[in-house]
Amino acid sequence: MSNQKHLLLLGSTGGSGICTLEQALERGYKVTVCDRKTEKLPARLTQNENLTVHKSTLPNAPSVLDPLMEQFDAIISLLGPNNTKGSGDELEDFYKWLIPRLLKIPKAQRPYVLVVGTQTISDPKDAFSVITWIHVQIIGFVAKGAKHMILGIERQWRPYIHGDKAKGSGENQIDCAIFRLNMVKDGTQRDGAKAGYVGRDGHKPQLERSQLAKWLLDEIEERKWVGKMPAIWGENVGLATSVVGQFTQTRQAQL
Repeated sequence: MSNQKHLLLLGSTGGSGICTLEQALERGYKVTVCDRKTEKLPARLTQNENLTVHKSTLPNAPSVLDPLMEQFDAIISLLGPNNTKGSGDELEDFYKWLIPRLLKIPKAQRPYVLVVGTQTISDPKDAFSVITWIHVQIIGFVAKGAKHMILGIERQWRPYIHGDKAKGSGENQIDCAIFRLNMVKDGTQRDGAKAGYVGRDGHKPQLERSQLAKWLLDEIEERKWVGKMPAIWGENVGLATSVVGQFTQTRQAQL
């Protein structure tokens, strides 16, 4: 396609990652993935000439990605805890490399970065939601390691969210958004994803992966939520698995 976008997709082999990869290729994007378990990618996708696959662990990812960073128009990170214990500080350490590396790219050429979080991360615009509160409390009790990793995501990226005491302003600003999930499930419907704040705007806890994928790619093109932390949910979605459950059971996509 003309003006073909080049997307770096991190966390590509879980359910949400595969949905996002599939829809990105359908749109004609050039996509680079860097993942520990690339054998999980469906053959129908790996055969696409617009897909480049790098196999790497998370600690080794910087050496793979460093010479490529100037190529990307956007980065979607679906990386998160792959079990309830999490995996220590690996992910936060990766972001400690990624953010300074992005700042070495001239501001006008920096990719837009969309980073997954959960609603354990709160936003001042959130209102009280009983369901979300209960879910956050349960995760904090039974999945302390996973919660530690999610809060590590917040520690690294929140300073670049507008309205906070941002490290990033002027030449030091990174266009990014933390998209916050609660409960996700498999499904085929793509339309119906909503973005807003917990307890407001008709917020619901559920979301289908196909809806999330479409929202992410639409956001790359529309850039409505730059510098913000929207909660994402879906209309007409049934019972779903918690996002930590998603990471634990099906994502298995940590680099």
